[in-house]
Amino acid sequence: MGETANIKDLKMQVITGKIVKKANGVKTLVSVGAWYKDDCDDGWSFSMGVADEPVKGSTRVIYDGIIEAGDELIRDVESGEITVEWLKGQMAYYIEQFNIRAVKSTTRPLRCEYQMDLKDRETREAIIAIGTDIYALQARGEIKEDNYNGMQYCYIN
Repeated sequence: MGETANIKDLKMQVITGKIVKKANGVKTLVSVGAWYKDDCDDGWSFSMGVADEPVKGSTRVIYDGIIEAGDELIRDVESGEITVEWLKGQMAYYIEQFNIRAVKSTTRPLRCEYQMDLKDRETREAIIAIGTDIYALQARGEIKEDNYNGMQYCYIN
């Protein structure tokens, strides 16, 4: 009977063919995404979910890195340690560097699929840096969320 009650306390949801079990009320990160000027050649986009992550656990690592560093950048802007212009400059730099690594050009074809190696430290750092800048700029109202700009997180309960 205890085993049956325990099973009833678990929710099961199918995510792209995989079953995920989690206790009621606990959010589980399923995917993270970030976009900036995704409708332009000099834009950037990234999304990854646990069902298709190339390295197990990398979705959570990238999400945690973006949130932790993004909150710190927001505090730094508020304290005057850095400026919004500095954030925008850093984001432009990392987008260009990421594109050079991923598509061998400073710009990318619209909505291209990146071929990236998440085992590569510089690639991970660029993804987290760009995502962090988008997160901080969106929180400050400098980036308006729409179909081509902003952050996206998907959870299940």
